[in-house]
Amino acid sequence: MSVFFLSLEDDLVLRFGGERMKSLYALFKIDEDTCLQSKMLSHGIENAQKNIEGRNFGIRKNVLQYDDVMNKQRLVMYEERMNVLRGADVHAQVLKYIPDYVAETLSSAVNVEDMPELWNEAELNAALEAKVLPEGTNYVTRERLMKWDYELALKKITRKVEKEYEKKIEELKELGIDFGAVERRVLLMTVDRNWIDHIDAMDQLRKGISLRAYGQVDPIISYKKEGFDMFDEMVARIQRTVISTLLKVKIEARPAPVPMQTANAAPMSAANGANAQANAQNAQPVRPASVRPFRRQMPAPLSSMSSFKSAQENAQKSQEENNENK
Repeated sequence: MSVFFLSLEDDLVLRFGGERMKSLYALFKIDEDTCLQSKMLSHGIENAQKNIEGRNFGIRKNVLQYDDVMNKQRLVMYEERMNVLRGADVHAQVLKYIPDYVAETLSSAVNVEDMPELWNEAELNAALEAKVLPEGTNYVTRERLMKWDYELALKKITRKVEKEYEKKIEELKELGIDFGAVERRVLLMTVDRNWIDHIDAMDQLRKGISLRAYGQVDPIISYKKEGFDMFDEMVARIQRTVISTLLKVKIEARPAPVPMQTANAAPMSAANGANAQANAQNAQPVRPASVRPFRRQMPAPLSSMSSFKSAQENAQKSQEENNENK
């Protein structure tokens, strides 16, 4: 059987009746090393442990509920990101972004509550060519505005934007440019950048959301509601950024740079160039002669000073003989 001892200074005892037990020790003048044993005391400690475990469980449950909000959003974004990384065709998905972006452009250029015949076609064309249509299109005319209502105008302009977008893709295909890769790259970069900002914003929301409890508001419910509202705003921002970038992006095909000749190379004529090319084909590659590395020859060690003197005398004699022969 295991026996556990608790000190009166333990956090568990101090939190649940520790002062009363200390007063009991002081009343009966019990020695500090004496152990108190009582069923009531053991039952009280057991209840205190249950209360603390229930409190910790509630804290962990709240943490899991907070994490569950981010986990659901993370699954959606990672699925979208992996779909792009696998090389899926996102062209149909990009086309779905056009109607909302055209409607946003119309709202910023004219008063959509008025009839189209009251719109200023010059201002509308300028806004459309700045965001969704190529420059110089001048699609909207006074005659068309007289025949349109808002729904028809939105439909006609959206169809025109889609047509011009497909036309640009076909022109780039003729130049050998895969615009599908451009769509995937723009979408991936936009998703990554906005997702990082969204994670930081959600972290800031979570740090201050607990204060809502003072206003008799459940922090978890507020966190879920505002978190999903922020997520919807992020998705709309991603769609707006992607389609605005793709509609107005300009891609140019440039030839590969030609390597420049060295400055000290003399200009050659056509005949000299042909002769040099023929000589280069007939010539055998010249291999550099093998050069032996220089090695310093160390003198043989001398055993004593007398041997050094005798060696020096022999060297002087050989030098004198050489001079006489000369």
